[in-house]
Amino acid sequence: MGFIILAGIVIYCLIHSEAIYEASERMRQEAEAENIKSKVKLVKALANHNSIRRSK
Repeated sequence: MGFIILAGIVIYCLIHSEAIYEASERMRQEAEAENIKSKVKLVKALANHNSIRRSK
């Protein structure tokens, strides 16, 4: 009886650790995408600034 309960607890923990891993991986990917978006914005702003300086 105790073995069945222990096995249930282990399976429960494994399932939830996988869900936590997937959620953290998704959050990491979203953060990486946001980082890329902000870098693109920065590059565009810098290119715009440089083109304004050249046109003067």
